[in-house]
Amino acid sequence: MKTETLIKKLLNTAPCNWQAIVEKHALKMPKEERDKIAGTMEDMAGRLSYLAEYTNLRAGQGICGTGANHKEAARMASIRCVKVNRALGYTYPDRRTFNL
Repeated sequence: MKTETLIKKLLNTAPCNWQAIVEKHALKMPKEERDKIAGTMEDMAGRLSYLAEYTNLRAGQGICGTGANHKEAARMASIRCVKVNRALGYTYPDRRTFNL
């Protein structure tokens, strides 16, 4: 199974079924492919946390019901992204953030 296909399958599957998918597909892949899957999903976690925070702030969630401007929403989203990267164990979590 291709790396992208496996990632999509995992994302579209309930967490209770992840173990079976990993055992059936990922454990049979070469180490390089497994590392690529892990790295891709870790990167997605940071980006998705950024997108969730940015979208919520622009839509008016968390700031007294009024939407934040782009600059403020992007700043707060970067802070969230750093927290996620730190939780994932990156030595320099602030270097993995990005800007819209």
